[in-house]
Amino acid sequence: MATLERIPNPQKKNLIIFIHGFIGSAETWRHEDGSMSMLDFIQADDSLAPHFDCLVFDYHSKLLSFLPRPIIWLNTIFRSANIIRRNHPIADIAADLKAEIDSKCKKYENIILITHSMGGLVGKKLILGYLGNGQKSLVSLYVTLATPHRGAALANIGKIIFRNPQISGLSKLSKEIREMNDEWNSESVISKLPETIYAFGREDNIVDKDSAIGDDKRNIEPIPGDHNHFTIHSPKNHDDRILRSILERLEKFIPEKKVIEHGVAENQVILETLPKIQIHHHYDGQMKIPHLLTPTAPFESQVFIGREDDLEKLNQQLSAHNTLLLVNGEGGMGKTTLAAHYCREHSHEYNHLAWILAEPNISDVLITNLKSSLNLEFDPKSSAKEQLNQLFLALANLPPPCLLVIDNANSFDDLSANYGRLQQLNNFRILITSRVQKLGEAPVQFVKGLLEKEALQLFRKYYPAHQAANDELFYRIREAVGGNTLVIEVLAKNLRELNRLNPKYSLQNLMDDLRKKGLLALTQSTEVETTYHSHAGALKKARPEAIIAAMYDLTSLADEEMKMLSVFSVLPAENIPYRLLEQILDEKEKQEQAILNLANKGWLDFNEQDKSFKASPVIKQVVLNKNRSRLEDDCNSFIQILIHKLDYDLSHLPGEQYNDAIVYAGFASAVCSNLSFIRSRTIALLLTRIANIYHISNEFIAPLKYYQEALDIRRELARSNPQTYLPDVAMTLNNLAVLLKARNEFTEAQEKYQEALDIYRELARSNPQTYLPDVAMTLNNLAVLLKARNEFTEAQEKYQEALDIYRELARSNPQTYLP
Repeated sequence: MATLERIPNPQKKNLIIFIHGFIGSAETWRHEDGSMSMLDFIQADDSLAPHFDCLVFDYHSKLLSFLPRPIIWLNTIFRSANIIRRNHPIADIAADLKAEIDSKCKKYENIILITHSMGGLVGKKLILGYLGNGQKSLVSLYVTLATPHRGAALANIGKIIFRNPQISGLSKLSKEIREMNDEWNSESVISKLPETIYAFGREDNIVDKDSAIGDDKRNIEPIPGDHNHFTIHSPKNHDDRILRSILERLEKFIPEKKVIEHGVAENQVILETLPKIQIHHHYDGQMKIPHLLTPTAPFESQVFIGREDDLEKLNQQLSAHNTLLLVNGEGGMGKTTLAAHYCREHSHEYNHLAWILAEPNISDVLITNLKSSLNLEFDPKSSAKEQLNQLFLALANLPPPCLLVIDNANSFDDLSANYGRLQQLNNFRILITSRVQKLGEAPVQFVKGLLEKEALQLFRKYYPAHQAANDELFYRIREAVGGNTLVIEVLAKNLRELNRLNPKYSLQNLMDDLRKKGLLALTQSTEVETTYHSHAGALKKARPEAIIAAMYDLTSLADEEMKMLSVFSVLPAENIPYRLLEQILDEKEKQEQAILNLANKGWLDFNEQDKSFKASPVIKQVVLNKNRSRLEDDCNSFIQILIHKLDYDLSHLPGEQYNDAIVYAGFASAVCSNLSFIRSRTIALLLTRIANIYHISNEFIAPLKYYQEALDIRRELARSNPQTYLPDVAMTLNNLAVLLKARNEFTEAQEKYQEALDIYRELARSNPQTYLPDVAMTLNNLAVLLKARNEFTEAQEKYQEALDIYRELARSNPQTYLP
């Protein structure tokens, strides 16, 4: 390891260490082109510069890794060092940095880490390296700029292409990231963590906002910036919001500018909340109005795991004078359970409570369920609107506060029609559970998937036979179903029932099914009990597939919405920035509106900050299952655009197009995987384009799979229509042979060339003008291979035959064939 150079000013008490990200370098923080980096702005600040040393921690990080273990170096910003170029895992990089700090930097009172992208994970591992060993961390401030605390989507694509420990560490399924997040939030560590600044770029399509914030339980408000992933560390001027926040915080390390933070004075009077009063009945004249206004009370689930924080937040929201609150989440996430637990714990705070299920529509259900308890008698000749007005008048005259819960209100049109009327009930707090993501200006509380520990706790509750050795496998299953509470429950119950007497269906079997067949096509399933959407919590039995499929009804969607939902079902279950999405739409204006409608109705997650859309894994599986018969037509134009996007010259891939090509190849890979049951020329061509992109990237494993899949489809098609599809078979055999030769698999490559040659010879008998050039090309390729195998006589024969063909072709078309 290189040693740390002499510190430039031993009198300074504060040290800032800058750590670059994946495929970055010291140039992240010191620009040779004259532009100012984050580091330059700090050093140019006259009030800060005298108090801070600034060092750059540089480590090797490239997409491809060839040479031995790296020498990680820590150096002053004014010096350079030679680096042995090979990538190294995040944990080892952090260990090297810790060793350097321990030996060279202990004189400093405060160490500040300013990190970009993967550098933030290095810094995080460094901090945990201190706190996890019971040491005091020397880090006083930890700044992360676009750090993938939950992993990065592009890393999932990248790890397929490149065998690189750093890409694997950045993946959303990375064990390293999960373990860091768990330790970061553990009771023994969280209270000792340094002050932290999370910053993200609104235009960042590599690390989204959620990942840039991570799972920090301290609920730190992130700082947004108008940047992409590669500009967030280079502010344009002092007005940059992220830069200003960092500078303001650094000023607090200057002795004369330290701020004294006062706690509660000993003699300060603290007002206690008054005792809660149990309310029983309100009387309307001679008739009493019951506390519970509806015929049935909310069903109280006996299992309530992982939603304690959501419950507290829900109480805070409703206590903050919000008369109407939307609780949003996909089907099966636990919105109803959350609302029911709130009612159980807080019903005594309300004079009256009403709970309704919004089916078939809110107005009719309100009239049907509340007229009796409110002692209302309607004129038989009155219209539904007149009855509703009379009902709301009676509700408005009840003594406050009252609570109305409208459960499962998933119709955007129905909610919109009743929104104004509900808001006028100032004496009510109204809680609506819905998949609709936005309703006027009503505040929204989002219910997301369960985190790993809570999900595992729930899974164990219903499948006690689960072994700790399989925890990592379960975390992958949780990721595959998006942490959906109901799905985890029914999958656990299915395992419990199937394995009650003898082991029949393992966790690995389940993971294999999810990966290869999908959530709604398990190889083994049995009926399990559930109360999901049952009347008054009655138990009913059904197979997991039927329970999950019943969560979503597609029939209310317009045709264009259905089409776009089909498209999202075949794309990766990741946040997809609209700037990338719009490039693969053929009727943008119409399709854009359909996408926004799907987001409003809760079928897609929409991230307002980075303008990205995502279909959850569960919704994807339901749509793939229910729309199977129309998927090919729905996705055809979208696939044609993808094919065009991936049409690059096989000799090279321009650098400026590389990132987009890899992203679109990832999209195409997901499409082919989700549409594997479609055996068409279009899918075969898309598979070939994916293979070509990876082949251009000098990857020799991934393209083999895609070429082989394309070949299998083309062979099937050629059986019934050889004249049309045999040329495609021969072309794919040629591509495979080129790849196998590059892998030094000469025997297999020769077999593929020979089969391609036989096909072209056969085709050339009936159509020489079209196929003789292909015969000559394949002969030439085969000759090159034979020469590489030192089979010179055979190679010479092939070269000669190819030459004879080209000479013959040149007689009638010299312009084309003489070169």
